[in-house]
Amino acid sequence: MVQISKSNGTAHPSFFVAHLQLVSLMAEKFQNSFVDYSKEKEPSVSKTVKKVISSIKEMFFSETNEKVRVECANAFEAMLEHCFANKRYGVQQKKAKDLVFQPLFDEL
Repeated sequence: MVQISKSNGTAHPSFFVAHLQLVSLMAEKFQNSFVDYSKEKEPSVSKTVKKVISSIKEMFFSETNEKVRVECANAFEAMLEHCFANKRYGVQQKKAKDLVFQPLFDEL
């Protein structure tokens, strides 16, 4: 729905803000159960977070509205704070902050 709104130019920034707030709320409510079971053979929080971050980058990073940018940051922070026990993931206990923020640094 967001992509349709963006493609025809009808979306108001508050529409984007609401979607990003929903991501934050889902991260807070689902926590370490924030998993997309629909397409993954071996679903996990880290795979879901990667997909969500990729979608946020694709759909919202070109927006210039300050509120949209703030909500992007809030969504990333919510995923980091709520979805990973001890801010670690995987068998090797990698740092979740690298998973969440590395794609942002890749953009710079």
